[in-house]
Amino acid sequence: MNRATAKGFTLLEVLLALAVLALVGIPVMQTVRENMANTHTLQQTTLARWVADNEMEQIHLEGRWPGREWSKHSRMQGDSEWQVRRRSVETGNDDFRMIEVEVRALAASNNNSQAPVLASLQSYMYRR
Repeated sequence: MNRATAKGFTLLEVLLALAVLALVGIPVMQTVRENMANTHTLQQTTLARWVADNEMEQIHLEGRWPGREWSKHSRMQGDSEWQVRRRSVETGNDDFRMIEVEVRALAASNNNSQAPVLASLQSYMYRR
């Protein structure tokens, strides 16, 4: 076969193309890994927000103010158990209180360290 009519890539061209693909592939893989980690965090935050919304709605349905000190209990949402804290805070009007709700992942808060708050809500309630 004549060199002038030969078609295809030389070994050097193939190695250079592979090197360029490898250099481009590393940042792409890092971005994919970070997006996967962010997806888990977003899922946890969304579930915690639903727990906080449900807890706040339960407080309003009960029609009773929570105590002034933080009270804790756990709730199931999805496949996870959550630590829920709630309390009421006095305002200038005796018939009006601020209600606070915080939600943490229970598995993380069972360790010796305190888990971060994943969802926090404040609302106001009028005495009926």
